[in-house]
Amino acid sequence: MAEGEFAAEPGEAEPKRSVMDRRKWIALAGGGAAVLLLVVVVAVIVSSLPGGEDDSAADKPLAAALEEEAAPAPTAAPAKFTCEESSSGGQVTGNGAGDRKSVPGIVLAFEDAYYNSRDAKEATELTDTDSPFRPDEAVKVLQSGIDAVPEATDYCVTVTPDGDKATVEIVEARPSAAPETFTQTFSTKRDGDRVSITDIQEQGQ
Repeated sequence: MAEGEFAAEPGEAEPKRSVMDRRKWIALAGGGAAVLLLVVVVAVIVSSLPGGEDDSAADKPLAAALEEEAAPAPTAAPAKFTCEESSSGGQVTGNGAGDRKSVPGIVLAFEDAYYNSRDAKEATELTDTDSPFRPDEAVKVLQSGIDAVPEATDYCVTVTPDGDKATVEIVEARPSAAPETFTQTFSTKRDGDRVSITDIQEQGQ
C-alpha cells in the first residue's frame, strides 16, 4: 500500500450504498411530491370553478327534467269506432244488412254490399234495371272504388227519407285513420213491395 493511502475501514462501502439509495428515495419522493402537489392544485382549481362538485349534483335534476321533456309522450290508443243503431221519425242509423222493403232498408243493403261483401255486382243488383249502375263498365268502375277501400273499414249510415229520395250520411272509418263523413242523395222507386235504387249522387253535384 502506498504511503498516504488508507485502507478502507470495514463497512465503508455501506455508507456509499446508503447515499445512493437515499438519492433514489429523494428522487422518488420528490417526484411523488410533485405529483401530489399537481393533484392538489388541480383539485383547488376545479373546486373554485363554477359547476364544480356541488353544481354537478345540482345539475342532475335538470338533466333528468330535460330527458323527461325530450321523451315522447305516451299516445293514447284510438277509440274504437262504434255505430249505434237507432230509428226515430223515419230516420234510421246503423250498418246492418238492410232489405228491399223500405228506402232505409235498400240503402243499408247497398252499403252492406259495398263495405262488407265488397262486391259491386251484389250492390248493383239492388239498383233498378234502368239505372246507370247496371252496365258492365259501371260495375267495373264501382268495383274499383270498392277495392280502393281497405278491408276492415268500419262505417255507419244515417238515412233520412224524403218521399222516394233519401239523404244518406256515411261515416267511414278506415284502419289507422280518423273517420271521415260524406253525404249522398239516393233516389229510389217502389215496385209492389220491393224498393230499388235508381240513382246515387254526391250532395252538391
